[in-house]
Amino acid sequence: IAGYTNPSGDYKFLSLEDTTFILNTDKIVKKGDSKSPASPLKAMVYVKQTDYGKEFKINIAGTEVAYETPDGSESSHSKLTDAGKTNEIVGGNIIVIDLATKNDVLETSDGLGGRGLLGIKSVVNSFEDLPKQAPDGFTVKVINTDEIDADDYYTKFDLDGSGTKGIGSWSECVAPEVSIDFDKRTMPIMLQYDRDGEKFIIKSAEWDVRNAGDDDTNPYPSFADTTINSITTYQDRLVLLTETFVVLSKKSNYFNFFRDSVISLRDDAVLDVGSNSYDSYKLHSAVPWNEVLVLFSRDQQFVLRGNGSSLTPKTISINQSGSYESN
Repeated sequence: IAGYTNPSGDYKFLSLEDTTFILNTDKIVKKGDSKSPASPLKAMVYVKQTDYGKEFKINIAGTEVAYETPDGSESSHSKLTDAGKTNEIVGGNIIVIDLATKNDVLETSDGLGGRGLLGIKSVVNSFEDLPKQAPDGFTVKVINTDEIDADDYYTKFDLDGSGTKGIGSWSECVAPEVSIDFDKRTMPIMLQYDRDGEKFIIKSAEWDVRNAGDDDTNPYPSFADTTINSITTYQDRLVLLTETFVVLSKKSNYFNFFRDSVISLRDDAVLDVGSNSYDSYKLHSAVPWNEVLVLFSRDQQFVLRGNGSSLTPKTISINQSGSYESN
């Protein structure tokens, strides 16, 4: 396996039942080539409200289309979607527009003080702005206000499987067209014993991919683009140590180093915490001891712990505990 064929490399091992993780501390961890899917090259106009005798305008990439509702002499005169419905949405109040490029600017105006039409291309201000129908795979970034204690997040429309276009629901997802995985050849590999075949197998591990957020709200862990100095476990998490950071996997999932959601910070989420960055503080080992994790650098020691026995993103801390030389 690439990166594990150099006999002069500095290897470390962690055995858990029938599996042994093998770490090459000389190997720089790299991102993988996989990308998240692109959002369909489309925009939506959500018709939220209409009235008689009002003018509605849609401008896309400089091309404007206007429609004026009739005077109201008949009850059907207030239906704006009849003038612009597409074959993608069955019923509802959505106008779907094909874009030439993702940089096309969408603007809307109406005779109702902006309450009638809402143009949606890639961003909305709140989840409540999203319609109940949309093209399959349409992805939108939801920008939360300062009053909401949550990060901005992405949501994708998924059809419900009934075969009816436009019928489905919104669910949290990863940002479009961003890296989502690791180059497995640069991560720790596994030596496993196959009891049925009575043989040992060396293989790459299947690390979980990023399924939510983007590089700001759910970034790659701190060991990406650097080397890993040590590997161990602590409180049912896999621990990977760089020179200045300690990264702990999701609780009870040794292969997940991304948050499952950026809407809420769960107690079992991945932990990524740093120590001081001076040369004398470069971490080289981690040892679980007496309900804490002791971190060793050349001439400093640190203790990683939670609040009591609970280790969560809100309770984790690292404090210096000694200043002895170690190798």
